[in-house]
Amino acid sequence: MSRRDWLFSLWLDSREELTVRPGSTQVRGTPRTLFYFSDNSWVGLVQSKDSSGNLWHELDLYNGATGQHFTVGLGTLVQPGRYFQFGMKVMTEQGQRKVAFYINGRWHSTLTVAPYDAGFNPMWSSMSGWTWMTVSDPGPAFMPAQRRLPFFGWVDELRIYALSSEDVRAGWTEELMCNQALGTLVDIAPRRGETWNPALESLRFGSTRYPGSRASSCGWARTWSRSTTRRSMASTSASTGCTRIPTPTRSWHRAACARV
Repeated sequence: MSRRDWLFSLWLDSREELTVRPGSTQVRGTPRTLFYFSDNSWVGLVQSKDSSGNLWHELDLYNGATGQHFTVGLGTLVQPGRYFQFGMKVMTEQGQRKVAFYINGRWHSTLTVAPYDAGFNPMWSSMSGWTWMTVSDPGPAFMPAQRRLPFFGWVDELRIYALSSEDVRAGWTEELMCNQALGTLVDIAPRRGETWNPALESLRFGSTRYPGSRASSCGWARTWSRSTTRRSMASTSASTGCTRIPTPTRSWHRAACARV
């Protein structure tokens, strides 16, 4: 297979508990592996904690083809003991290798990880024609100096989709990623004369926790708690006064807010 563009999605529930040593102000954990590719590229989740008990997370990335390391701050979007959907779109655009990240179906950020088409390749052959990758496992110690650990927590519902270069630029892939988080895209752009709706305002407020401004957001109701599962999540498209509109060329559905 010659595919170079991919969409990955899985559900994670981190159960790591860090301890700040006496006299220290904070501690940064060791990267917990999410994906490891046979070209020695990997993505890991890192937890940090300060002496006041505040927690935040980062993504650590390493491009095995170029030797470059990257860090993406997630702030408090990830909370230990609570399921969240993690998505990743790997693509080559205008000759550059890029990785886009999604948390709970919402786009977070996009990194250019190489100025050319290299790295994060699940189809890279390292075993006489065999291709492979690992999920939540550090993989072989090709680089002993890169200390990583297995993901500590629960992993569920892994999805991997091969994309064409046209798919990467198509809007339906954003809807597909939102679907993985049990939601649907909702138009959150303000409209003149609109009726105030608490669910819609909640979506707008939630989008402010992500970098940049946006006209749409992944709509769902986060009603689960530590003692329940993510399967209690439900789309908020009905409660926001939004209607689902079939996309003509795809089976996925896009949501647009209807004027009330």
